[in-house]
Amino acid sequence: MREFVGDIWSLTETHDIVIPTNIGFKHDYQAVMGAGLAKQCLERYSKTDTRGRNWVALWYGRICAACGPWTPVSIHPLHPLVMFPIKPMNYDDPGLSWRNPSAIGLIERSAYQLATLRLGPVAMPMIECEYGGLTEDVVVTTLERALGDLSHITLVRER
Repeated sequence: MREFVGDIWSLTETHDIVIPTNIGFKHDYQAVMGAGLAKQCLERYSKTDTRGRNWVALWYGRICAACGPWTPVSIHPLHPLVMFPIKPMNYDDPGLSWRNPSAIGLIERSAYQLATLRLGPVAMPMIECEYGGLTEDVVVTTLERALGDLSHITLVRER
């Protein structure tokens, strides 16, 4: 993995951007993407349907609804976005999955899936170090174990 210090969104012309996500959806099938990079994603890609539902959130929410706890890393068909599950689904109320703690096992599973995808350059944030309560040491060790020395993946640290 390579490292980059700066704004991850400055890399959208040359990289797909990894968006840490919950495995969950609201009653209208929109994924809950209310904090951090996921929220920024919805602000950047804000196109909505006639009911006011964000297209990106609806696309990913439908994947979560169809796949449940096995929701895979998902590549958006139109935007340089790679949805990367990090919080497991709340079975009682999938719309509250954002409340679940980050699961290092799910992060590792998602990283292994990312490693198998045939993607060009990928920019990945320090997953769950800001909002998820994980330490950089744990995250970097997990990502390195799963991703190895894949040179097309850039780990982005904010300034």
